[in-house]
Amino acid sequence: MNKATQMRSFSPMLSGIFYAFVALAILTLITSIILKFSSMKESSLDTYVYFIHGLSLLIGGFISGRGKGTRGWYYGGLLGIMYSILILMISFLGFDSLILTTKSMMFIALSFLLGAVGGIFGVNFKK
Repeated sequence: MNKATQMRSFSPMLSGIFYAFVALAILTLITSIILKFSSMKESSLDTYVYFIHGLSLLIGGFISGRGKGTRGWYYGGLLGIMYSILILMISFLGFDSLILTTKSMMFIALSFLLGAVGGIFGVNFKK
């Protein structure tokens, strides 16, 4: 397998991660604007954060599965694992929180599932 073929097979993963983090940034910005200009309380923010991560994973999995064209659940799930590990590493470096807790393992598992679902839809929407 030559390098061009290897890069093409990995490229949907990179674009999926990129779009997932772009969606994360946009949705986080929208949520912070809503928080600033509405009566929304910060105590309900945990629910919105999980919703933002879930939607970002679905978008990233969709892009990854559509770009690859086959085995969308596999590539979407792999994207979910990569996404969750990156988020947990940022959390560890930024807030000095433990990486391997029950909550973080649940986050990794749910990230795999949501990325896989996005990848399945992405494969089915391929032209």
